[in-house]
Amino acid sequence: MSGHFSELLRFWARRLPDHLAVRFAERDYTWSELDRATDELAAGLYRAGLRPGDVLGVLMTNRVQFVEAMHAAFRVGAAVELLNIRFTPAEMVHPVVDAGTRMVVTEPALVPVLADARAVVPGLTVLTTEPVEGCTPLDDLRLGGERPPDRRPDPEETALLAYTSGTTGVPKGAMLPHRAIIANGNARAVADALTWKDRVLIIVPLAFTGGSSSYLRESVTTGAPAIVQGTFDPPQILELLEREQITVCSAVPVVWEGVLALPSLADADLSALRAGVGAGAPMAIEVIRAWQRLGVGMRQGYGQTEFAGGYATLLYEDEAADHVGSVGRVIMHHEIRVVDSADRDVPVGEPGQILLRGPSVMSGYWKRPEATAETLAGGWLHTGDIGRLDEHGFLTLVDRAKDMLISGGLNVYPAEIETVLAGRPGLEECAVVGVPHERWGEVPMLVVPDLDRVDVDELRAHVGTVLADYRRPKWIVGTGAPLPRTLGGKILKREIRAAYPEVPPDAVPLTTTRGNRT
Repeated sequence: MSGHFSELLRFWARRLPDHLAVRFAERDYTWSELDRATDELAAGLYRAGLRPGDVLGVLMTNRVQFVEAMHAAFRVGAAVELLNIRFTPAEMVHPVVDAGTRMVVTEPALVPVLADARAVVPGLTVLTTEPVEGCTPLDDLRLGGERPPDRRPDPEETALLAYTSGTTGVPKGAMLPHRAIIANGNARAVADALTWKDRVLIIVPLAFTGGSSSYLRESVTTGAPAIVQGTFDPPQILELLEREQITVCSAVPVVWEGVLALPSLADADLSALRAGVGAGAPMAIEVIRAWQRLGVGMRQGYGQTEFAGGYATLLYEDEAADHVGSVGRVIMHHEIRVVDSADRDVPVGEPGQILLRGPSVMSGYWKRPEATAETLAGGWLHTGDIGRLDEHGFLTLVDRAKDMLISGGLNVYPAEIETVLAGRPGLEECAVVGVPHERWGEVPMLVVPDLDRVDVDELRAHVGTVLADYRRPKWIVGTGAPLPRTLGGKILKREIRAAYPEVPPDAVPLTTTRGNRT
């Protein structure tokens, strides 16, 4: 399987020129309109200096200019770097500098987030959706009726450059080629019978890999119109599902649970919704069964950024009752193994590292050949996740990328937080672990040996400036003793997690309700 999204957009513009391609709050695009707008913006970006092989940073909430910029970059032959809309200015420096990004498309409210990056990269061109002093309006680049230079798209070109840290704490750019996302989309489309007659709801921010890959995988690959919004509010989601006659939607389990709890659900017409997927966190069998009683096929999925940002396994609704706790079997055209530390297959039912192989796997990490060789050793994607396979090939997750925690469907890497905070008074020795949270599933908590040595008020102010809200530790607790370590000196996270299965009574809050994701 191969292909390129620039070619797919052209195909749908010819095949379904007057059909809805994408709908945002501010406007709709038919496939032919989107194709034409892509040409005109791509021509302007090329004139402004964007070239095949370059990286275009996109820092935007869910708005129509996001998909315009994405498709225009693809048509030029550039990669789209997904810049995290929740980063602080300090956090934004690394992905911009590491990727060699010279051009970023953003919106007025997010321009200040680029301040530190612009100071480090003086020649950084900032294009804005509306006029902002010191920036270039995106509309000024559009060249009516023009097209960029003709070229033959290569399926191996990087479509999305998605920064992910794994468990190392060092952000790496996963290069997701066009062929990988399209292969993942085709595998999903065939198994789920997704076609241009479906209607896809995208509520995950496009700035996150899951949002953009879902849009490309389930809409552009299949020709289905995408209804793109930016809300996790259950009443709004229910209204969208009903009004737009949505047939396909992926969301974190907390969203599906929130919609289920609405009294208005009893009177809603969700007869069109046939394929829902809960991903990013385990979904309770009771939730799956509740949706089944409503006639909605609810699935559970498991995936990774490095796996085209898509699903590696899916548990279908007819399998859920007999495989409680499983995330399903590997998708078609792909393989899965569970191995020990020497990459030898473990016996059925035994835990081990999950390995994946197939066309959805990334091409590697941006300018990191050693990390690429390690992660793709032997031609298999080493996920770092621990799981078990049963005799029928159903996968059950045991641990998610070692120390990583998932908060509201977003990956949070303790190593990154520890790196940012380490060395401050009282934090010379510290660890971040996940603790349960009623709304977000789990959130980070900071653990130190001696809480009396920490200026909590100063730390509370500091984390608000250097960490995105979902990455900020919500509590700090002192153990009263040195943190447990291995003989090699490494902190034993598993022992800390075992000691704090929930927030202890003596934990001190590090966030306030005002302006924070609490």
